[in-house]
Order: sequence, then structure tokens, then C-alpha cells
Amino acid sequence: MKRIAFLLLVLITGSANAVTINFNEGLSAGTQLEGSNFYDSYGVTFESAFLFGPDATLPDDGWGITNFPNIVTAVNFTAPVYQVDFTWAVASFYTDFSATAFDASNNVLGSFFFDSSLSNDTSGIVSLAGLDITRLEFSASSRAFGAIDTLSFYSEASVPEPASLALLGLGLVAIGFSRKVKKA
Repeated sequence: MKRIAFLLLVLITGSANAVTINFNEGLSAGTQLEGSNFYDSYGVTFESAFLFGPDATLPDDGWGITNFPNIVTAVNFTAPVYQVDFTWAVASFYTDFSATAFDASNNVLGSFFFDSSLSNDTSGIVSLAGLDITRLEFSASSRAFGAIDTLSFYSEASVPEPASLALLGLGLVAIGFSRKVKKA
């Protein structure tokens, strides 16, 4: 009975679908991702992005996507997501890095800015959250390129309709009642 109750709880609350891209999935360094359908099955498309690596600048596995200085790279999600996590890196000290998450109406849902005048870091981890993120843009200042690695994004799993839950609930009650009658 505890297993059935747990199953019902999972069905009611739903769960998150997570996708992670490491950018070491088999393409060659320097591959232009704009117009490529290689990552379509992951639910993303790219604008102004090139595959980069292996390079020690990227703290994870050395592979990522990059752009040129002052060029905005975009990651477009084919279905809205509610959270985007990634590792960012810049090629040299004194290079600023920014990332912004947008919804379908181009409203800003979250943003991150690394000010190189305040720190000598060249990499970090960012998490941007908001309802219905459809686009992530990132760029670096004119001194050097910026890159992201290990891109993870989360979408809501489909939630069952109330009528389906009601039928499931009635079925569970019937099973519980029949077990109680057999014991008596």
C-alpha cells in the first residue's frame, strides 16, 4: 500500500526533465553550430556559436561553445524551460562576461554579469531561473572570447489531468477496500 501511495504522490507532483549537454558529443572543434541540427534531439538550437575545445580554459571537460569578442551567442530552447545552469569561462583576465535568459516575448527573466574589474576569476558556474525561458544569450567584452560548458536545462514533466487522477484515486480506494474485505 505504501508503494501505491508513493506512486500516487509522484503522479500528482510531477517531476522535472533535465537535459545536460557537455559539448563533447562527437563534433570537431571549430564546428559552427548555427544551422546545424546536431543538437536538435536535445531540444536546442544555436546562433553565432562555435564548438570549442579541448582547452584548459574551460574548467569542466575542456569542451564548450564560444563566440568572438562583442558577439552575442544565443541558445534557443525548442520548448520553454524553467532553469538553465552552465559553466562560463573567458579567455583572459580583465574580460567581462554576461548571460541573460529571455521568455518568448523577449522579457528578461534572469541575468548574470561578471565584472572583471572586481575579480581575477576566469570561470564560474551560473544558474538562471524563470518561468518559460526560451532563449539564453551570452557574450564577453572586446578583450577576448567567452564560452560556456556543461549546459543543463530543466523543463516540467507533463502533469496528469484531474480526471485521470480521480480515476486513479478511485482505483486505489477500490484496491484498498477489497484488501480490507479479504482480511475480514
